[in-house]
Amino acid sequence: RGVRIAEPADLDRLWDLCLVGHATNGAFRIAPHKIIAVLKRACWRNPDAVIGLIDGPERIEAAVCLMLGSHWYSEDLYWSDRFLYVHPAHRRSRHAFRLFRFVEWWANVVGAPCGAPVVMSIETFDRLGAKEALFGRYARRVGASYLFGKVPMEDEAACARVAAALIQ
Repeated sequence: RGVRIAEPADLDRLWDLCLVGHATNGAFRIAPHKIIAVLKRACWRNPDAVIGLIDGPERIEAAVCLMLGSHWYSEDLYWSDRFLYVHPAHRRSRHAFRLFRFVEWWANVVGAPCGAPVVMSIETFDRLGAKEALFGRYARRVGASYLFGKVPMEDEAACARVAAALIQ
């Protein structure tokens, strides 16, 4: 299966994937209205948002969401990821590879005319080294993030309950 661009009919299934993604990777409490707003921007083909997804018979198996913006100090545009996620039931597939190839294509074809590259980040408490190695196979590292204090989802018991309820 290949990557295709999301459309309005994908909204509910993308929402489901986002819930599973939050249960496994979320650091902050979920705000459904914010997620729905981003999904709608991308599914309704706004020029500043896109979702590439891999569809399956039971669910959307993997997706990446990119949004156009700029740094606070510049007018130069770049695409940043809101998420790149492969459903746990499909982790042994080539889906991550396909999503990274989609991102590379987006940067070189869509971003190229206006010079807008794609900047991606990893925010996780789980398997950071493996995820850094995965991202590093496809793109070059240009920075890092550091956290002071605790975030709401660091309560491991609460995270485990949410994950168990959503991942089946």
